[in-house]
Amino acid sequence: MRKLSAILLLSIFVFNCVGYRFVVDYLQQKADTRLVVNLDNNFYDEATLIELKVPINLPYQTSWASYERYDGEIEIAGKLYRYVERKVSDDTLYLRCLPNAEKMQLETAKDNYFLHVNDLAQHNQNKGDHSKTLVFKKLIGDCTE
Repeated sequence: MRKLSAILLLSIFVFNCVGYRFVVDYLQQKADTRLVVNLDNNFYDEATLIELKVPINLPYQTSWASYERYDGEIEIAGKLYRYVERKVSDDTLYLRCLPNAEKMQLETAKDNYFLHVNDLAQHNQNKGDHSKTLVFKKLIGDCTE
């Protein structure tokens, strides 16, 4: 019985250390695959697309008549976007992106889990209170001596 409980506790410890990262990475990979399949089949709302303009300086660059399908990912201001289409016109690269909400939710859940498992959220909240109390004790100690 002791061996079984030791194995169980050790497996929980190992999962807390590295296992959840593998699980979340797997779920993110599945979400990316689903999104790419939906993009390939044109199952997305064109009204939600965001257009990015990137200046390019390439000699002998030709302009394209229309957008072409393109895969990629970018993070802007903490939000994840997935490239859908691209087009080059004159000296500018136009990228049309779609917000990747499902992957962003998984990323937020992973960060929150990491904070709670490692007790970082609680530690940071109490740190300010503890330092104020420590300063107050030092002031009182200096005045009473």
